[in-house]
Amino acid sequence: MKIAIFGDSFGDDHINWIDRNDWLDVGPSWIDYLRQFHDIDNFCKGGSSLYFSKIIFDKTDLSKYDKIIFIATSPYRRTNYDSNWNLQRVEMELQKKNLDIEWREKLVALKEYFIHVWNESDLYFHDLMIKDITNMFPSILRLRYGQLDEVSNRECKKVYGMLLFDIFQAGYSDARKCHMCEENNLILGKQIQHCLENNLELIIDIEKFVTPPREFDHYFRKVT
Repeated sequence: MKIAIFGDSFGDDHINWIDRNDWLDVGPSWIDYLRQFHDIDNFCKGGSSLYFSKIIFDKTDLSKYDKIIFIATSPYRRTNYDSNWNLQRVEMELQKKNLDIEWREKLVALKEYFIHVWNESDLYFHDLMIKDITNMFPSILRLRYGQLDEVSNRECKKVYGMLLFDIFQAGYSDARKCHMCEENNLILGKQIQHCLENNLELIIDIEKFVTPPREFDHYFRKVT
C-alpha cells in the first residue's frame, strides 16, 4: 500500500531531526516497522499543531495514497511565528537568557493567550478540522489525541518517576523514536499493521504496551 502519515512528534521518527546522527542507537520506530510492508510518505513534524498538519494535508495530492494515518495532536497548540507552540514550550523559551526584546514580547503575548484567551471555541475548531480531514479522505486511520501521549508518559512515570515534560525541564532531550521505547514502537506498528491488513478502525490497546527495559540514559540525552 501507498500510505501518507500526518501529525506531530509521535509520528516524526527523527528522519529530519538535526541531531539524528547522535541517536542512531535508538530505534526502530513504528513507522520503520510499517516501511517493511508499505511505501510510506511521512509528513509528521515534532511539536506541530493540528492546524499545521491540516495545511500540509490540504496541499497534498491525496489521490496517490491508499491509506492515510493521521495523528490528531493536542488542541492546546498554536502555529505562530513560523513555529508551533503550547504553554509549556513558551514558558521554556522565556527561561532562556539574552532573548531579543521584540521576541520576548511576542512570547509573552503567546503566554497571555494560552492563559487568558484560549477557550472551548478552540476545541470546537479542532473538532471541525478533524471532521473535515475525515470527509476528505474516508479511508483514514486516526490516532486520537492523548493515546500515544499516555503510552509515552506511562513509560516515563512508571520507570523514572517523572512525566516527559518534567524530563525536558530537567535539561534532557527525548531520544526515543516517537517518544516510545523500541518495544512499544514495535507493539504500535503491529497494531496498526493488523488494522491495515484487515481494514479495521484503529483502536489502540494501551494495556498491551510494556515497561521500558533499558536505562534512563539510553532514552534521554542531556542537552549540551
